[in-house]
Amino acid sequence: SAGGAMAAAMLATYPEVFSGGALIAGLPYGSAATIPEAFDRMRGHGGPSEQDLQRALRGASDHQGPWPRISIWHGAA
Repeated sequence: SAGGAMAAAMLATYPEVFSGGALIAGLPYGSAATIPEAFDRMRGHGGPSEQDLQRALRGASDHQGPWPRISIWHGAA
């Protein structure tokens, strides 16, 4: 969902503000740069590698403290 993707973006870019968050059916941070790409990713088409996603996440903030804890909820229905 867009809310899940937005939560991922907020946790990635402002980790010093949040101690934790929940992602419900959202895309990982850095998985899409445009709305058409996001729709493709939600349909399971393409996407960055796990290593590219990690690089995007670690590059989103220069925060040196602890990263927020997350709970991820996703279904296959």
